[in-house]
Amino acid sequence: MSIYNIDWLENICIILSRNPIEATEQLSIFRDSPNALNDCNVLLSDTRLSHIGRFQTTLVLQYTLLKQWPLLNNTDRETLRNSVWSYVEQSIVNENPQYVINKLMQVYSLIWKRGWSEYDENEKKSLFDKISSIISNFDGIQYSAVLLRMTIEEFSTKSSAQVGLPLEFHRISHGLFEGFGLHQSFHIALHMFKVTTDVLQNNNDINIKLKTALTLNEVSLLLGELMNWDFDYTNNEILRLIRENTEGVRNIIQLPRDWAFGLLDPNFLKTLYDSYEILYSFMGICQSNVNLLQNIMNVLSNLRSFMTTMASLSGKIFENDDEKILYGDYIVTRTIPLLDRSLQTNPGSDDEFRSKECEQFSTILFRLIGNFSLTIIFSMPSFETLMLALGKTAYVLSKGMS
Repeated sequence: MSIYNIDWLENICIILSRNPIEATEQLSIFRDSPNALNDCNVLLSDTRLSHIGRFQTTLVLQYTLLKQWPLLNNTDRETLRNSVWSYVEQSIVNENPQYVINKLMQVYSLIWKRGWSEYDENEKKSLFDKISSIISNFDGIQYSAVLLRMTIEEFSTKSSAQVGLPLEFHRISHGLFEGFGLHQSFHIALHMFKVTTDVLQNNNDINIKLKTALTLNEVSLLLGELMNWDFDYTNNEILRLIRENTEGVRNIIQLPRDWAFGLLDPNFLKTLYDSYEILYSFMGICQSNVNLLQNIMNVLSNLRSFMTTMASLSGKIFENDDEKILYGDYIVTRTIPLLDRSLQTNPGSDDEFRSKECEQFSTILFRLIGNFSLTIIFSMPSFETLMLALGKTAYVLSKGMS
């Protein structure tokens, strides 16, 4: 019987709070022990394990599985993958803290990335089948959006330090996932967006709407992550350096034409802006609940960031200039009223929130102008309204918001 049992681990968790150095040393010895992988599985299978104990065990599991991966045969790897998936499901059912669920999801994503180059198409497809199985239950969309976003982040090389392999491994994994995985993820994300916004717009239960807001937040973050994927359209090293050193949302986002069916669909943009308006109306309802109000404000902020991403589209996703004109004109006509509202003072309004709205809605318009040629901008029916709105905004800001 292993010395690294639940009693040992829970004691280490107690020590962790008062002597973190000693506890960390003991955990390091544990993760380098010859049977650490099996011991982690035994611990994570035990429902008595505390949340902190589950989190610490998952950290050890991550280190150990990556270290021992070359020594595992295909059957062991599949068993490990299925086991971690069961831990993810168990943590969701048992309503573990989000930090525990997220860590297990991250390890699950890492397992997929580590073996992606070795899996055949059917094995890869099973990842998306599992995610789709969670989506079949509306309550599972939020978790599946987080899991899929973490997977995208792993393959986009944002978490390369955690795998401990050469950059060439990450480059190859990135390319392979782009070949099979990225488009599947995009289709799933669009489905999540449709289901979530349908509930938000059509369900009359305010409590369900408020819960749906948090789900929409995760779905919008997922779509934003997908749209910021680095497609290798060019070998121009200067352009690549510009992309890699742009902070936050990229100024120019180039996506393949076959993504146009979802993103350039007028109903998609309409639903996005309509959902923002619905959530904005919740702020008055939530005034007496500080935590709930803050949650809604965070969701609105992320939706504005996603709108900015949408305004950053350029290149091959558009088939012709007419598509650009229609697309840009719709964004302008929906953004200007929101910008105007942010410039107004209403009783009980939050100045900091209005300031952030003004900044981000202005950025959306300037991003659109920067991405499209002047000919396209001039051709938009809303061109004159756009110029007047920007002039008004500059005037108001110069006088101070009042």
